[in-house]
Amino acid sequence: MSVQRVFNQYASDWKRLASARLIADLNSIVLLFTAVKKSVEQLYEDYKMKRLPVVDIALCSKCEGCIAICPSVFRYNSVMDFIEVIELDSYPEAEVDEAIRDCPEDCIEWEEQ
Repeated sequence: MSVQRVFNQYASDWKRLASARLIADLNSIVLLFTAVKKSVEQLYEDYKMKRLPVVDIALCSKCEGCIAICPSVFRYNSVMDFIEVIELDSYPEAEVDEAIRDCPEDCIEWEEQ
C-alpha cells in the first residue's frame, strides 16, 4: 500500500470521525438549549402575573349571560343578589374572554394580581 493511499484512508477516516463528533456535539448543544428553553418557559409561567376576572356589581344588570357562557367561573349569589366570580387557581381565558365580549353592560374585566 502506498504512503499516499494510507494517508488518504487515514484522512478519510479522520474526517468521518470528526464529522460524527461534530454531529454529536451539535446534538448535545440542541438538547442543552431545549432544556434551557423549557426552564425559562417554566420560570415565566411561575412568575407571570395571575389574571382574575372581576365583575363590577354596580354596572351589572344580572342578566346571567356570563353564567351561561362560563358556569365554572361565574355564579349568581342569591343571598347578596349579585353575580360573583368563583375562586379558582386559574381561569379559562377563552371562556372568560367570551363572557367579557358578550356582556351587555361591559361590567366584566381581567384584573392583574
